[in-house]
Amino acid sequence: MKQTRLDRIFRDVHSVRVTSLAVMLLFAKSVPAQIAAGATSRNVSTIAADAPDPRTRFDEARTDVAAATLTSGRDLPDAPGESSSAPIPLRGKAFAAVDAPIQVSPIAPIYHKYIEPGQKAQPLTSADKVLFGVHQLMSPYLLLTIAAAAGYEQAANGSPNYGTNFPAYGQRVGAAAIRDASQTIFEDSIMAPILHEDPRYYVMGNRHNLIVRTTYAISKVFVTRSDDGCATPNYSLFAAYAGAAALENAYYPDDNHGLTETAKSFGGSIGGAALSNVVREFLPNILHTVRLEQALP
Repeated sequence: MKQTRLDRIFRDVHSVRVTSLAVMLLFAKSVPAQIAAGATSRNVSTIAADAPDPRTRFDEARTDVAAATLTSGRDLPDAPGESSSAPIPLRGKAFAAVDAPIQVSPIAPIYHKYIEPGQKAQPLTSADKVLFGVHQLMSPYLLLTIAAAAGYEQAANGSPNYGTNFPAYGQRVGAAAIRDASQTIFEDSIMAPILHEDPRYYVMGNRHNLIVRTTYAISKVFVTRSDDGCATPNYSLFAAYAGAAALENAYYPDDNHGLTETAKSFGGSIGGAALSNVVREFLPNILHTVRLEQALP
């Protein structure tokens, strides 16, 4: 009996030892895996924490590009006809494009009335000036000027006094077309060859501020260039406008005939020429702002 009890005790002890050994083996296998998994998780968290934010890297790259753009812009030579006294401000793509120099061909077409900054004007012979004036009659800018002048005269009910209804506007458009055409032919095709003057307008461009450019545009009514490039009084313009004002007595209404009306028309035409120069001085910038610089003749 005692032997049987001892055998049972030994078997129980042996079972406990075997069970404990199995538990230890399982623990030995599971703990390293948990430790490794924990280490891996901590490493991943550490890597994720240490990795830079993609948005931060994008902002840094954009800043580097902006700095490189400003640096390279300072190293480039000045564009023809433009000033680089101040760098182009970085205000976004749309605004930077507006401030960029306007691209033009290096040599202006021979019959272009307006010479842009950086363009070289071709010399004009007397025969070229005759054809130059005829070519200006087909200029879109001249047609726009005619429509605008007729509109102003219609709104003010001024000379020529045709009335204020719609047919009167049509008559004013016709009268303005004859007046502007006669001024153009007299100035460019007749007086400019006789007086050896250059009938073209040289746009000053972005090299100067608003006041300087406006003053320059108005002054070109009174001072122009001779064929050799020297400044000279604009005799051709004044003679042409005086002749065109005198011719108005042939097609204006009777109320607008006479010396006084002719003198008033002459003065108004001189003012209109100054305004036209100012508009044309800034027109490339306006069209460039709205991406329509191709509309320039």
